[in-house]
Amino acid sequence: MLDFLRWIFSTGDFMSHGHCYLWNPGLVRLHAISDLFIGGSYVAISATLAYLVRRSRRDIPFSWMFLAFGTFIVACGCTHLVEIWTLWTPVYWFAGSVKLLTATASVATAIALPPLIPKTLKLIRAAKISEFRHRQLQIAYADLESEITERKRIEQELSQSEERFRSLFQNLRVGVTVSGPNGELLMCNPAAMRLLGMTEEQLVTSVISRSEAGHDTPSEPRQQISEVINSRRPVRDAVMAVQRADDDEVWLLMSSEPQVTADGAVSTVISTCLDITQRKLAEDSIVEWKNRYEAAIQASGQVLYDWNPATEEVTFDGSLTKTLGYEPAEITGGLTHWVERIHPDDRQRFATERRVLHYGSG
Repeated sequence: MLDFLRWIFSTGDFMSHGHCYLWNPGLVRLHAISDLFIGGSYVAISATLAYLVRRSRRDIPFSWMFLAFGTFIVACGCTHLVEIWTLWTPVYWFAGSVKLLTATASVATAIALPPLIPKTLKLIRAAKISEFRHRQLQIAYADLESEITERKRIEQELSQSEERFRSLFQNLRVGVTVSGPNGELLMCNPAAMRLLGMTEEQLVTSVISRSEAGHDTPSEPRQQISEVINSRRPVRDAVMAVQRADDDEVWLLMSSEPQVTADGAVSTVISTCLDITQRKLAEDSIVEWKNRYEAAIQASGQVLYDWNPATEEVTFDGSLTKTLGYEPAEITGGLTHWVERIHPDDRQRFATERRVLHYGSG
């Protein structure tokens, strides 16, 4: 082994490269500095490749090829460094051995590289596809983010709209109820509960229990709602008497409107009810007083008439048949027909009084 080392580092009878350059200082420095920087750079590149492979060996495909390139490059760097040595010391056997190692690394790398080309191209195409898909994902993510933002905006607007609707629904003075497709109560506002004298829980329980018991009173709201569901047509301004939970009777003016889906089924029924108890009592009082008045006129035996000078129409009331012997249908045709039944001796006086009444005494 020692003999081999002595032989490989022997100078023999060779002259150093400096003699070839005639020991020209500038030329010697040029070659020495150039080889020094080339060799140093090759070694630095190889060290960088080795560090890269060491840090990301699992992430880099064909990492062994990077090591092969590093070996080839560092061998090239060593040849340049040995060239600096041979400027002064003719160790050409050693220099040749270094070049032989460099040639071996170069040939091995050159042979190993071509089979990797198809695999490398495949990786490049896969990387491009991956990049394209990544861009698509970014676009899809941006669209999704925009859609989420838009949905949040719509949800916020819907929430505000629902809040306004709920506030309006709760504060309406008109009773409002929302019923389901089977007549079940879904919502009702405080005004509806006040009109019926019940809480929402009592109202729901009442609707369910009566529905199960089979009660079918036409005057009650549930019958109207059932009618709307079955006919799919609205019912408006229906007057009905409702017995409240406290046994008071209230008169309601109720309207029900069905909400029909695209397939023709009723989804909900919106009903409104207005308390007309006072109006109903006033109307009943008027009718009662009118009946009393007519009964009094009939009992007195008087005949009353109402003459409209603009249209010449005459309306009779009282004991027409009893006093004059005429039926109401016989006294038609306006004032002219009535004048014909006045005695001829009284017609002139009637015409004068009529003129005075109509135009005044002047």
